[in-house]
Amino acid sequence: YSTQHHTYTSTMTVPSSSLSDTSPAEVSKQIKALIKELPEIRADAARLDDLRRIFTRLEAEGELSFGTPPPKSPVAAKWHAFLHKSHKTMVSQLCDRVQLGRHSAIRCLWGVIAGSPLTKQQQGNSSSSSPSYKYMNVD
Repeated sequence: YSTQHHTYTSTMTVPSSSLSDTSPAEVSKQIKALIKELPEIRADAARLDDLRRIFTRLEAEGELSFGTPPPKSPVAAKWHAFLHKSHKTMVSQLCDRVQLGRHSAIRCLWGVIAGSPLTKQQQGNSSSSSPSYKYMNVD
C-alpha cells in the first residue's frame, strides 16, 4: 500500500496451494497485517478478500472450525481464540462496508458464509439435514 498512489499490491496472500507449508507464526503475522484497515476502497477490498482466502483455507485444512469447543491444550486454545477473534473482526469490517453499499464487500461476505460452515450441528438443530452456517439465520 502506498499513500502517494493509493495502490495496494497483495504481498501477504498465501500461495493458492496450501497453508500447511506455512507456520502458524507466519499465518498469524499475515492475519495481523491484513486485519488493519486501509483508507483506499479498492485496496481495502483486496485486503478483505485476502483475509477471506486465508480463513477459508484454514477452515478447509481443519485449522479453523466453527461450532466446536476450543481445544484443551493451552497453546491450541490460544491459536483457536486468535483465529476466531480475527475472523470476527474481518466479518465486522465486511458488514460495515456492506452498510456503506460496497458491492465487493457483499461478494466477499458471501464467500465468508460459504467458507465457514459449522463443523457440527448445534444442539436443538438436529431436525435440519443440511449443514448450518454461522452467519445465516436458519429461521
